[in-house]
Amino acid sequence: MNILLIGSICMMALGIFLMVARTFLPGTIVIILGILMTLFSKYPLFKNMKAKTNLAKICTCSICNHKKSKSCLDSGCQCCIIIKEGIVVGHHNNALQ
Repeated sequence: MNILLIGSICMMALGIFLMVARTFLPGTIVIILGILMTLFSKYPLFKNMKAKTNLAKICTCSICNHKKSKSCLDSGCQCCIIIKEGIVVGHHNNALQ
């Protein structure tokens, strides 16, 4: 496990302990900090997951008939890739564009 994730779990446990000890404002602040640390530790995972799913989408272009968007990007299909200043920047699945 990530050290940041372990620290966030400990902070949330400390916040719950402070809530039980009837110090509500510091307990709430510590719990919120623990939640923010958890989200911050998981952000790179979510960022990589989004990048991977874009390449795994099914290409619905009726011109090239590729099964995956990655195939279109690899072969350089002019019908369904987005090019900006000579560099491939993405893929669209709309046949009307």
